[in-house]
Amino acid sequence: MTWKTINEILGLASIDPEFCEHLLANPIAAIDSKGYLLTIEERRVLYNIQAKDIYDFSTQLLRKTGYIQ
Repeated sequence: MTWKTINEILGLASIDPEFCEHLLANPIAAIDSKGYLLTIEERRVLYNIQAKDIYDFSTQLLRKTGYIQ
C-alpha cells in the first residue's frame, strides 16, 4: 500500500466518524466501499489488524506495511 493511499484512508477516518467506525470493525469492507483496490497481501495485512481506536489502527498499519518499526 502506498504512503499516499495510507494517508488518504487515515485522513478520511479522521474526518468521517462513520467511515472510521467501519474501518475499525471491518477494514477491508470499509476500504473497498471507498473504491480503493487492494492486493491480496494488503488485504491480508488489513485482515490481521485488530484495533480499538484509529490511533491503534494506524500504528498497526504503518508497522505492518514497513513505514515505521
